[in-house]
Amino acid sequence: MSLTVKKTTPKKLHSITHLAIRAILVAVIFVLLLGGFFCYMSYRMSVERSKNMVQNGVEDVYQSMNDNLKDFLTGWTSSFADNFKDADINNRESLEKSMDMMQGLADSGTDYELYVIGNDGKVYASLREQYIGIDLSKDEQTKFFLTDYNGNEECYLEPLRSSVVNADSNTKYIDCRMKNGQGFVRYGIPEENYLSLIRGFLNGEAEHRRLGNTGHLMIVDLTGMIVDSYRGEHTEQMLSDGWPAYDIQAREEMDWERATIFDEDVRVCVRSAGDCVIIGYIPQSEVSEAAWSSVLFELINLLIMASLLILLMIIFFRKRVIRTMRKVVGSLGKITEGDLSEQVSVYDSAELGTLSDGINQTVDALKDMIAREAARIDEELAFAKQIQMSAMPKHLPEGEGFLVHAGMRTAKEVGGDFFNVFMTGDNTLVFLIADVSGKGIPAALFMMETKAIIEEQVAQGLTPGEVFTNTNKSLCMKNEAEMFVTAWIGFLDIRSGKLTMANAGHNPFVYIHGEDMIFEERKPGFILGMLDDFIYEEEEMQLSPGDVIYLYTDGVTEARGETGLYGEERMLEVLKNTLIHQESDLPTALCDAVNRDVDTYTDGDEQTDDITMVCVQYTGSIHV
Repeated sequence: MSLTVKKTTPKKLHSITHLAIRAILVAVIFVLLLGGFFCYMSYRMSVERSKNMVQNGVEDVYQSMNDNLKDFLTGWTSSFADNFKDADINNRESLEKSMDMMQGLADSGTDYELYVIGNDGKVYASLREQYIGIDLSKDEQTKFFLTDYNGNEECYLEPLRSSVVNADSNTKYIDCRMKNGQGFVRYGIPEENYLSLIRGFLNGEAEHRRLGNTGHLMIVDLTGMIVDSYRGEHTEQMLSDGWPAYDIQAREEMDWERATIFDEDVRVCVRSAGDCVIIGYIPQSEVSEAAWSSVLFELINLLIMASLLILLMIIFFRKRVIRTMRKVVGSLGKITEGDLSEQVSVYDSAELGTLSDGINQTVDALKDMIAREAARIDEELAFAKQIQMSAMPKHLPEGEGFLVHAGMRTAKEVGGDFFNVFMTGDNTLVFLIADVSGKGIPAALFMMETKAIIEEQVAQGLTPGEVFTNTNKSLCMKNEAEMFVTAWIGFLDIRSGKLTMANAGHNPFVYIHGEDMIFEERKPGFILGMLDDFIYEEEEMQLSPGDVIYLYTDGVTEARGETGLYGEERMLEVLKNTLIHQESDLPTALCDAVNRDVDTYTDGDEQTDDITMVCVQYTGSIHV
C-alpha cells in the first residue's frame, strides 16, 4: 500500500569536509609564507642587534674616555688661563708675575709648552723667554681658534701635531681663552707624555667591557700599541701583530666590516678618538649563531602556531558539522506518530509503527554522533593545552646561592600565562612571569610568540630593559589583533645578590626581607605590544641572604569566591603565616600555601583564569 507523508526537508548541505580541507590548506600556506618573512626579518634584526651592540660598546668607551680626558685637559688649561685674568698682555711686569706661578712646569725637565698669545697671533709670554715675540698668526690652528672656532666651550683641543718650536716632535695643544678678552693661553704636552696620560685615563674602559659572549674592545695609541683590551688579553701587544691590514696612522673609521683579527674572522667597528683608536669586534661565528638561533626560535614558534591554527580550523568546522546535524535531528524530530496519522491517507498500523521506530533509531544515532564529536573537540582542546604546557620549563634550575619554585595551573581553556626560570652564564639566574590579554587559542598563540622572543633576547646577552624594549618592538610589528602582554623579568647575580629587573605593566611583586613583607609598587613600564617606541628602564636592588621575591599573575588575586575577589591582602596574609612556620624550602611552601588557600576560597568553583606563581629565594651561600 502507498504511504503519503508531508515532511520538512533540511536545507541542502555543502561539502563541509572539502571546504574545511581547503580552508586549512590556505591557512597553513599563509602561515608558512608569513613565517618565512618573519624568519628573514628575525635574521636581519639579530644581525642588526649584534651590530648595534658593538657600535654602542665602542661609542660608550669613546664618550667615557674622551669626556674624562677632555675634562682634565681643559680644566688644567683653564686654571692656567685664570692666572692671567687680571694681567695685561701689554704690561711685561704683569705677565711675568703671572708666569712665575707656573715656573714649576719649566723646571720639570720636560718639553711642556705654555704660551700667552694675543689676538694678533703673537706670543706675549712663554715658559722659555726665547719664544716670546714669535708670530703664530699664520699657524692654521691659531687662525682657526681666533677667527673660526664657534664652540660653546672656552677651550679647544687641537689634534696631535708638530710642535710650534720643534717640527721633529709632536705635541698636543689645548687652547683656552683669557677672560680679559686679550687673547688665549696655549698649553702643549709632548706626545710621549700625552700618550702616557691617555693610558692613565683609560681606567679599564675596555678591560671590563665585553661584547656579547666572545667579543672584544681594544684601545690603540698612535704608536700602534694596544694600551687597553678586554681582560688585558692583548694589552701591550702591537696591533700590527694581530691586524696587519689596518693602518693605525690613517686612523680609518669602520662600520661593521669583515676583518681578520688575531686569526679570527670578525665583524669590526673602529672609531678614531683623535689621538687613539677604539676597536670593537665580535666573531662572525657568534653573529651567525645568534642570527640562526633567532630564526630557529621563529621556526619553532611557527610550527606551534601552525599546529594550533590547524586545530582551531578543525574545531571550527566540526562545530559547523554538529550544528548541521542538530538541524537535521530537529527536522526529523518533528515527524512524530501523531503527525503521520494526520497525513497518511491509507495506512497499516504495523507499517506505521515500523516507520516510527526507524525514525527514532535515526535520531538516537545522530545524538550519539553529536556526543562523540563534542568529546573529540574536548580532546583536541586538551591537546592544545598540552602544546601550551610543553612550552613551560620541565625542570627548574638548582644550585648554590638560590632556591626556586614555579608553576602554573591552567583554566579550562588554553590561556595566556607563562613563566620561565633558567641560568644564563655561570652566575646569573633569569626568572620571568607574564600574562597575555584574553583567553583561548589566540592568547595561547600570542603567548608562545612572546615567550620565544623574550628568551631569544636573553640569549643575545641583553639586559632586562633591552630585552623588553626589543620584545615590544617585535610584538608591535605583527600585532594586528592588538593583544598585549604584562610581564616582569629579573636577572639575579647569585654571587653578589644584585637583582636587576624590568616591569612591563605587571603586578607589583612581594619582597620578603627577614620578617618584613613588602609590596614593591615600583613604577612599571608600559605593557608589551602596544607602543613600539617605548624604552623600558631597569631597576636594581641588593638582596641579602634569605630574601625572597614572590611573583604572581592576576589569576591569584582575581579568583572569585562568595564574598568577591581573593585580593592582595588575603594573599599577603597567607604568605606571612607561611613565613612564620616554614624553615626550609620557603619558595615551595609559599606557592603551595597560596594555591591551597585559593582552592579553599573558591570552594571548588570552576577556575576562570590561569594561576601562575614564581618564587625565588637568595640564600647567599655560593662559593666563588
